[in-house]
Amino acid sequence: MTGNLQVFGVVGTRHEAMFSAQLIPVQVFEAKLNQVLATTAISTLVARIESGASATQFDDDLWWTIVDDLKAYLGGQAANMAGDSRDEQDQALVTAESWVEDNISNASRSTIVGAAIVLYGYAKAETMIFELGAAVAA
Repeated sequence: MTGNLQVFGVVGTRHEAMFSAQLIPVQVFEAKLNQVLATTAISTLVARIESGASATQFDDDLWWTIVDDLKAYLGGQAANMAGDSRDEQDQALVTAESWVEDNISNASRSTIVGAAIVLYGYAKAETMIFELGAAVAA
């Protein structure tokens, strides 16, 4: 065997194919995020954030909770797909976390809210935002 595999019509090494498989959780998340971003659910929750004093608290606190939870979730999923090699698991974890940093952590408020909806579900994301607004009002 030459060590080459046919993956999606592109010839690559086994390492490249395995690396691509480790990114499946990221690709699935990104596809779901794009679907959510195309709905009106985002604007409803963003309006709730921006309608009061909770925007600053969202940006300072909840934003980074969402980012950290997403890194842990996608990193864990990618590491689980990496197999038994500790080095490959670590690389998969770092790759997923880097994707979150590059594509989510500094994105728009709408993208962060969308990430929360995909990660937690709409009901929990809405509750988190509602509780944030209630805490500011108190």
